[in-house]
Amino acid sequence: MTLRKMELILHIGYHRTGTSAIQNFLWENRQVLAKHGVLYPEFPWAGPTHFELALSFNSPARQAANAVMLPPAKKSPYNFIPTHSPAERWTELAQVAKAAGLPKVVVSTECFLEWLDPALVAQTIDTKLFIPKIKVYLRPQADWLESVYAQVIKDREFRWHHGMARLPQNSQLDYAATINQWAKAFGSKAIQLDIYHAPQDPADLSKRFLTEIGAEAAIKDPAIKFSQKVNASLSPEATLVLKQLNRYDMNDPLHYQALELLREIEPQIPQNPKARLLTRQAWWQLNSAQAKGNQELAKQFLHRPDLFPDVYEPAEFIEPEFYPWARDWVLNRLMSEHRDPY
Repeated sequence: MTLRKMELILHIGYHRTGTSAIQNFLWENRQVLAKHGVLYPEFPWAGPTHFELALSFNSPARQAANAVMLPPAKKSPYNFIPTHSPAERWTELAQVAKAAGLPKVVVSTECFLEWLDPALVAQTIDTKLFIPKIKVYLRPQADWLESVYAQVIKDREFRWHHGMARLPQNSQLDYAATINQWAKAFGSKAIQLDIYHAPQDPADLSKRFLTEIGAEAAIKDPAIKFSQKVNASLSPEATLVLKQLNRYDMNDPLHYQALELLREIEPQIPQNPKARLLTRQAWWQLNSAQAKGNQELAKQFLHRPDLFPDVYEPAEFIEPEFYPWARDWVLNRLMSEHRDPY
């Protein structure tokens, strides 16, 4: 009997394009989605994200990036060292997919974009079993930069970094180079490129994803649960306060508590919707450098050459103030509840 090929949808990111919300939705509804022909694989070593399928390659480039972002000898999930080879992990995927026998298989992790050669992924996939598709969301670069920068400041693993210029994610800002690597490995027709815009309702993102992978029938299933969980950022103003707090040598639990305290007083910090975290100069330089290549990308995959304009200089650019009173309020709260907050 000839085994019918399955569509393997690799949802590779980008970071900060609703990936966590999509992954949690797929994970929480995996049994319901299976009834509609969509397998979101479950492994003993994986939860909502299938990061080991990407990190099993353990590229030297990723190790070098971690050396920049993480302090020496820091034990962290970001310093993940694989215990199985790519062939072993991807064979597990094939076995689970065969057992399920569903027409669509979705694998999701942003780690595919973290300093990994797509050609290695393409060579590892069993094309006798799978027809691979690459699902990727982009967001306007200025918004993406701000979101990544805010996440780095918020993330307790990366809080000691000192500036955007040192972040290895800067290489991902060249959308054209990144996506064309995947197109070269899998073919342009395998690339499913879409633009991310933050939805008013988190459920809209999950509905859009199901529609774009051809599983819109599942949306109307009464058993489907749409989560409101999102990886929300602080405002630019509150993020600057957190950046100041990060200069203190707080342990991880205290850093998390400081973040929660900031959320508590965030409404009291004056906000301007046009404020930016990055300076005008950094914002302009980082965005403008990739404009030409990304225009070609938008033209090729989206027929939208106007998506990434030549000049990223905004008409109004307000750099938010740092509010010492907010920093001091958080520090006083931490000191009142802990003998040694540092």
